Amino acid sequence: MNENYGGVSPATASHPFFGYGSTATSTAGMSSSAYTSSSSEYANLGYRIPVPALIAHGFMMSFAVGVFLPFGAIIIQVVPWNKKVTRLHAPIQAFALAMLLSGMGVGIYLGVTTHKISYYHPIIGFIVVGGLLLFQPLMGLYSHLHFQKNGTKSVFAYVHRWWGRIMVILGIINGGLGFRLAGIGLPGTPVGAVVAYSVVAGVIISAYLVVVIVGTTRQVAHAKT
Repeated sequence: MNENYGGVSPATASHPFFGYGSTATSTAGMSSSAYTSSSSEYANLGYRIPVPALIAHGFMMSFAVGVFLPFGAIIIQVVPWNKKVTRLHAPIQAFALAMLLSGMGVGIYLGVTTHKISYYHPIIGFIVVGGLLLFQPLMGLYSHLHFQKNGTKSVFAYVHRWWGRIMVILGIINGGLGFRLAGIGLPGTPVGAVVAYSVVAGVIISAYLVVVIVGTTRQVAHAKT
């Protein structure tokens, strides 16, 4: 599912993050492990791979979207503490957003230096990070202040909850698209990392769904009694 903007070389088409800083006819300077693996399959291509940036970007975004954001949401449902919002939920989500912002910075570097900033993965990433940074903190703050003042949930609480769920799901899907764009099995995106991402994200999201379903069922049952 590689997109072609103005034509690319065969090597670039097979790995969208190849092809910056060198030519297909030159392999000079390709011994550095910071840019390529020692495999002759990649060295013979004559392209440099920003492996450290790929790993950093993938690590930060995967943990932020696939672990910390869902975990911070689960805490709201399962921790019986009246200060859980300000002492647990908010700090965890703030840390996740900071990690998202840092990961996006590395992603922009990758997109600009490899001329792939207009591909589907970066565009969806901008939507997810922007949607979370611009709306979630404010909606969360408004819903918390309203609850403290009135003791009831406001429209801000429902917007905060559902917007967050939509953005996290979209972010997890985009993580898979990011692995695909980078080239699964190539330097910086080993198959093991893809499997680990899928398993961990699947477990976290499944746990969150169970918590939401059980919590909703209990609320409905309590309302009827």
